This record gives sequence, C-alpha cells and structure tokens, in this order.
Amino acid sequence: MQDGDQGFEMAPRRSPSAPDALYCFLNAARGRPVIIDVGRVEVVDAPRMQILLCAEREWRSAGVKFRLSNCTEIFRRGASMLGVDMEIFEQEPGA
Repeated sequence: MQDGDQGFEMAPRRSPSAPDALYCFLNAARGRPVIIDVGRVEVVDAPRMQILLCAEREWRSAGVKFRLSNCTEIFRRGASMLGVDMEIFEQEPGA
C-alpha cells in the first residue's frame, strides 16, 4: 500500500443484521485512493458486489485509485457467477 491509500479487508461473509462495514468504509474514504483486500471473502454476494461496482465507477470517474487486492479464485468465481467481469477493477482511474 502506498502512502495515502486507505486499506480495508472485507470480512469472509456479510452480516445481514448489521450495517455493511464495506459501505461505511467507502463512505468515509470517498475521494481518497483505496485498496480493498478480498482475500478472506468466502461468499461473494450481490449486495457487496453492487457496492464494489458502484464505488469503482465513482472512484474511476473522479480519477482516484480504486483497487482490489488478493483476488482469490473463490472471489473471481463468485464475481463471474454474478456476471461481473473482473477486468473492470483493473482499469486505470479516469479511463
């Protein structure tokens, strides 16, 4: 992680009864470069993927770095099952 990057490690599963920590983190980090560690994710669900996709679009349009790290095969397979092309998370800001 570079100086100024905000890091966040996603939990293995989303808690349906608590506010989503990913959403709370991204709200607080808006406008700053972020790296989301998805290495521990065991279940890729639609609500968290939607949050990631919306945030990626917002950060990229603002020209700010938004990156996923430690993308496991479980995460990639789950994203694929939801119809998400992981290449979207590999684009450069402002592209």
